[in-house]
Amino acid sequence: MSTADVELIKEIWPSEADMTELVPALAEVGQGLEGRFDPALEVHFYPDQPGAFGTLRGLEGLARGWGEWLEPWESYRYEVEDYVDAGGGAVVVLARVRARTHRDSVEIEHAPAVVCQVRDGRLVRLDFYLERRDAPGDLG
Repeated sequence: MSTADVELIKEIWPSEADMTELVPALAEVGQGLEGRFDPALEVHFYPDQPGAFGTLRGLEGLARGWGEWLEPWESYRYEVEDYVDAGGGAVVVLARVRARTHRDSVEIEHAPAVVCQVRDGRLVRLDFYLERRDAPGDLG
């Protein structure tokens, strides 16, 4: 178990935020956390929709992917339920999302997961799962 890996993810990943506010500030956030992200950071979204992103790279790729994902959303607020040390440098962030669309103010809730891979004290990969049941392992 690596407490350092979990602490790194907690430092990078706020326990709650609205992604519609956080994503535009990613460049600033990244500067404040310089050295915590591998420059070749890999970012994946599952399922790979709506933009069919493939592998995105770096904070720019992270911001681009989230920017496209957030286009229909007026708000996309998450709260972290747990940071789970999955071993081998993997930290799983379990969250609850409450979101509202621009059009018609449709509200949804879902339970995503993010698998964060840490190596040598830096975040090297992020795998975003729209529903935690689709993530590897038994995340409920």
